Amino acid sequence: MGQAEWVTVPISTRDTDGPLFFTEHEWATVEAATARIIPTDHHPGAREAGVVRFIDRMLAGTQFVFPAADGKGFLRMEALEEKAWQERIESRQKFYREGIVELDGIAADKFGADFVDLDDDQQDTVLEAISRKEKPAKFVFAESDGQGSGERRRATSRSTRTSSSSSRSWC
Repeated sequence: MGQAEWVTVPISTRDTDGPLFFTEHEWATVEAATARIIPTDHHPGAREAGVVRFIDRMLAGTQFVFPAADGKGFLRMEALEEKAWQERIESRQKFYREGIVELDGIAADKFGADFVDLDDDQQDTVLEAISRKEKPAKFVFAESDGQGSGERRRATSRSTRTSSSSSRSWC
């Protein structure tokens, strides 16, 4: 049976704002990490988008895998499809839980506290350690000339200094 034949099950998650899969600590840790990866600036960030809630629902079980096209529920999987997805979800659950433990371990080694209790710069340091990559430089767009061709500039450090980018566009 393909997805087109699956029954739509009306499932509301609006009645529960908190975690279904994560513990409170795991929820707070994932929310803090995603807020550093997609920070709030002049646009909404991960917190405002409810990224941690989306991840929590994705990991909660097969009932939240495929939203119905009309937005009124989720497609109910059965038999082999459900079993296959449940195995995928279980491996993702383990991956997230191990990642949270690793974030807290690095945070404790470097700063003596859980990840969620660190300040922004310390959280960035932990995220750089776990990803083995530097935090991407902040992009700053210069004032527009009204024609949509404002000069794009790239910050040279975490400070507010900026320098002009090359003439190549990477948008």
